[in-house]
Amino acid sequence: MAEWRDVPGWKGIYQVSDEGEVRRLTINKPTLMDNGYLYASFYDKPRKQQKGLHRVVAEAFIPNPEHKTEVNHKNGDKT
Repeated sequence: MAEWRDVPGWKGIYQVSDEGEVRRLTINKPTLMDNGYLYASFYDKPRKQQKGLHRVVAEAFIPNPEHKTEVNHKNGDKT
């Protein structure tokens, strides 16, 4: 397993592993859109994608064996 350390001069932003890999650690702050939902941007050149934060959270934390396409906000708060 790789060991990760902060890149000198970039503490908390970039890390380098003992295997020569580099990762970025900055936090991506979501944007509140006109429809009332928060959206996050994801970049991995050449890909760029904006996704609803509610959907990202659901995909990461809620099992969906039936492959349903909607996410319901039980408290009605879109953010």
